[in-house]
Amino acid sequence: SIWERGAQVLGMDRARLQTLVENCLREYPTWEEAPMMAERLRVPLHPDYTFYWKCVSGAEALLLRGWLGKGTLKIDDAVIRKIVLPYYSHTPLYLQGKQVLDKLGVPHKIINKELLILDKKEADLLAYCFRFSSQQEMESIALNGADALNGADGNAHASEENTTGLDFLRSICPVQLRDKAGTFVGARMGRPEKAKMRLLTGSPQVMFPVGEEGERLRSFQAALEAGMVNS
Repeated sequence: SIWERGAQVLGMDRARLQTLVENCLREYPTWEEAPMMAERLRVPLHPDYTFYWKCVSGAEALLLRGWLGKGTLKIDDAVIRKIVLPYYSHTPLYLQGKQVLDKLGVPHKIINKELLILDKKEADLLAYCFRFSSQQEMESIALNGADALNGADGNAHASEENTTGLDFLRSICPVQLRDKAGTFVGARMGRPEKAKMRLLTGSPQVMFPVGEEGERLRSFQAALEAGMVNS
């Protein structure tokens, strides 16, 4: 059957594959499953493991990569546990890096106003997208990003400004990435319970409301005399 063929291609249990497909809105693949499915089936990475890359510019993605090069990759038993980044609130460069994480929707924690922690899920995803699996690889891959972070390579920085972060990641990520953001539509709504009573000049009728036809006082009689009432 198609389930057996798919399970054979992916090297996973048939029942698990069927569950992921039939209950895709409730059952998400694990991190071990998501990249494998994207690579072997040639489909985009699962949206649960995709950040809002289109909401940042290519230069901001490059800045983030440079900031990662200044951090520490925590690995235990050959498994990435977290990424620890330097963060000082009085340093503009680190503030810019945090703003990029905010735009991307990356959960993170700030410890003692000097360290920023990315937990396992976020660390795994960033390591996969930026293609590093060790401290040495993270530092070497981030060299160009570090130059942009320090403003050393103005030309590279300017060229990435014309692209989105999604375009930048697509050029280096081993699997397809789709736009998760789409188009945002924002609106503002006041608080009705806090609104003050608004009084109109004159005494408008409730049964027969009169607007400007009733002149300044919104008078029904004035509207009648002006010939505005037809019946």
